[in-house]
Amino acid sequence: MSVRSSQVGAMGAVLVGASAIAYAGGGSGGGGGGGAPAGIEISFYSDPVLDCVFRCSDHDQNGNYNQGGETVVLYADQVASPLVANVALSDPRAITVSPDDTVFVGDVGERIVLALNDYDENGTANEAGEHWIYFDGRSGGNFAGTELPYVTGVTNRAALGVLWVSVKNTNSGESDTILRLVDQNLDLDANDFGEARVYCTLPESIVSGALPIGIREGVDGAVYVLDAGDQTPSGRGIYRLEDLDNSGVIDQPGELTAFFVPAGPTNAEWVALDQDDAENWYLLDRANGEVWRGHDTDGNGVVDSTESGPFWAFSSVVDCVDLAATDEGGIFVGDLGSPNLLHFAEDFDTDGVIGSGESLVAYDDTVAPVDMDAPVGVAVDFHQHNEVGGAFCTSASIVGCPCNNAANSGEGCANSTGVGALLEGEGSSGIGNDDLELHVHQLPSGAAAIAFAGFQQVNNGNGQRFYDGLRCVGGPLLRLGVVQADASGFAAWGPGLAAAQPLLVVGVTAHFQAWYRDPSGPCGTTANFSNGLSVTFDP
Repeated sequence: MSVRSSQVGAMGAVLVGASAIAYAGGGSGGGGGGGAPAGIEISFYSDPVLDCVFRCSDHDQNGNYNQGGETVVLYADQVASPLVANVALSDPRAITVSPDDTVFVGDVGERIVLALNDYDENGTANEAGEHWIYFDGRSGGNFAGTELPYVTGVTNRAALGVLWVSVKNTNSGESDTILRLVDQNLDLDANDFGEARVYCTLPESIVSGALPIGIREGVDGAVYVLDAGDQTPSGRGIYRLEDLDNSGVIDQPGELTAFFVPAGPTNAEWVALDQDDAENWYLLDRANGEVWRGHDTDGNGVVDSTESGPFWAFSSVVDCVDLAATDEGGIFVGDLGSPNLLHFAEDFDTDGVIGSGESLVAYDDTVAPVDMDAPVGVAVDFHQHNEVGGAFCTSASIVGCPCNNAANSGEGCANSTGVGALLEGEGSSGIGNDDLELHVHQLPSGAAAIAFAGFQQVNNGNGQRFYDGLRCVGGPLLRLGVVQADASGFAAWGPGLAAAQPLLVVGVTAHFQAWYRDPSGPCGTTANFSNGLSVTFDP
């Protein structure tokens, strides 16, 4: 099915290319009331109904993705020019995110693993070079001749590292497999000689039965597989794979062991697994509407009945098939019911269960302007981005925006798009690296923008009203050049800023801002400013 035209238009809208925002308080929905949330992490969802991949980020830090530009279509296989879709999707399900921002999606219908990376951070990977087939599991699609009859899970924890894929065979009597994929020749795929290997064969006599199974690379580097079958001798749950003899395959006694087999309800339907940075494991029980948590506290290689138990019981009926854990232990669950929802929870009082005020509805398709029809696969952007500098002089300044045109937290004053321009720094503050980049999001489409640096903050960092915004940077100014924003309202300067500006040296704190044209702006002055950004340079 094709994506709605309004959704495609939203792909190039507001996008924060920032690190994951930690949720920091209770909220409405799910488990009940509480304090206002401070924000939730960036997350990704595969939708096999619309054949789309969505990216969600909580720009205004209010604890949900329901505002304009917060839920965007990262990739759709049917889009209007000038966007492209070189790879068809027919049933995208399994999904994971690598530390270099590449999203991997296993498509059951196409029998491929698709890779997506929004390199220019404009909100879509539907541009040439931003989406490609990482592994082709169709007949003749890869050198090893390995086929993908049914992808059930993908996982990757290291940039340029191994992508692990769990595969369910669809014919009776055949074996399920775990694949090890690695791009050895750095051509952005794992289809070449020596790049694809069957790491483990799971005969039906050992790991059997019903879909889905899932896979996760653990914090410890071992691979963990979820067996959801109903005939497994050791029980349904998580199994640990470890190549003890370094042979490159799991083929010896003790290399496949039961790790977390919950003593849960006899009708439990374990459909998804994940792990946080504290090595807590989470299992989703679809039949009973709850999440179990376990931790190998005694370090004996097994999560036993005293180390696990129910963690989050949903307060309403939830039709779910996947979950994702944040590094701090927050949990996202996609709800395929009517309406389609995303649920989030975190154990803030550390009492071992999700209680009142610790869960919320992070997305509601009856409220959000972009509609997800089936958030089947769930993944969290768990790694740290390279953010540089500190924002100041935002639309929340005590000075106030010129014509009551305040915008969201952290942005400049609102422009003709309804939001404020957001200036961020990425890379590092090292003069030796000279890799600092200034990124401005949420400009009017095609607007001319000038970035500049100074060494003073105007009005103690509160700024002064000027044009439709606030002038934040004072003193002698260094112009960094004129850039025209792209169609999505994104503009960038750098790297190489220090080389071009001799006054940017070790120990100096520089303040950056962007001025841009906005003929249809709310105050009628035809121009506006982003927020300010302060960066202290080091070696």
